[in-house]
Amino acid sequence: EELAPELVEQLEKNFPGDIQQADYDIGIPGDFTDLLTDYAGRVYTTQHRYDEFFGLLLDIAETFPRDFWNDYFNSSNYHFVQTYQVQSKYTADDVLKVLRAAREKHPNLENNSYFRHFEKILLDREEMDRYVDRKRLETWDEIVRMSREKGVKVILQNYPVAYKGANRIIREVAKKHGLPVIDNRAFFGGLMEKEGRTKYMEDDDHLKPVGNRLLAKNVYQALIDADVFGD
Repeated sequence: EELAPELVEQLEKNFPGDIQQADYDIGIPGDFTDLLTDYAGRVYTTQHRYDEFFGLLLDIAETFPRDFWNDYFNSSNYHFVQTYQVQSKYTADDVLKVLRAAREKHPNLENNSYFRHFEKILLDREEMDRYVDRKRLETWDEIVRMSREKGVKVILQNYPVAYKGANRIIREVAKKHGLPVIDNRAFFGGLMEKEGRTKYMEDDDHLKPVGNRLLAKNVYQALIDADVFGD
């Protein structure tokens, strides 16, 4: 509400097509936020940076829980539902915690159809996630058993990005079977914190050529350290 009046003239110059096409009145805070969210959505999704975009939307949903599910953030909650289904960083349980905290603080959200619909999507997804995790663990148990029967040494490696569910399962398998893990996540996390994510990542979860070269070197060095190749 404080920003909109000052920036209306500037935004009208920068986004004339968007404003006319969507019939925005950006003097109204709700339309103002819709315009910015739609623009951010195009920037992030065309670069396949779904995890980052969803993280921003989740922050809005957590900070303004009552307003997020009404017309004030109409575009934001639309993108929130759509982007959740293609991102890979946040689990259903992560998002359900935000929704439950919002409903506890604002009980009237129970009457909001958008809120209830998305909560159902998450509950269904949570059940599916539990099934997938169970099958992952069963499959890994079989892989480890068969490998050991054949005398094959098993060394695990995790993803260099925040595949939260998959990386968690890899840690569980390693602990259960006493297996070493090549920690690509920690390796790239340190690099990206110092030099920026875009230097190494093409999008949310694909490395650029420079990232692939570093990944290969990291894995190779870990295999040397584990004396996999012997003399």
